[in-house]
Amino acid sequence: MEGQERLRWPSEGAIAEILGARLKKLRSEQGLDQTTLAAHLGVSKSSIAKYESGIHTPSVTVLVRLARTLGVSVDALLGTAAGGPPPLRDPRLLRCLREISQMEPKTFDYVITVLEALVDAYPMLFKAAAQRTGREGR
Repeated sequence: MEGQERLRWPSEGAIAEILGARLKKLRSEQGLDQTTLAAHLGVSKSSIAKYESGIHTPSVTVLVRLARTLGVSVDALLGTAAGGPPPLRDPRLLRCLREISQMEPKTFDYVITVLEALVDAYPMLFKAAAQRTGREGR
């Protein structure tokens, strides 16, 4: 593009370092160890260690799985998202998430599917309940 200043993109090494630091922080905040996270993603523990140390970067597929498993966007995982949701602080929810994260992969997928269905149905269910009781939803 003539006449335009060339954008400066971070190097692959810089991205790997940022990703590694964010991954380690998010994993630790959620009470996950490398072995558990690796099992959920279908990769080895050593792969997680290499991602966290910035030695390797995950494939796009694994990057998307990481973001979804850790409950963040890919941008947030790469440290490029502005703002983002506040950190989880409710101890009951954190305990449940830790327990879910320790489940066998098939059970884990089932529980996540059920939770997603509840979250997706919540607005409709809450509105219907509020109408029956004469109260408005939040």
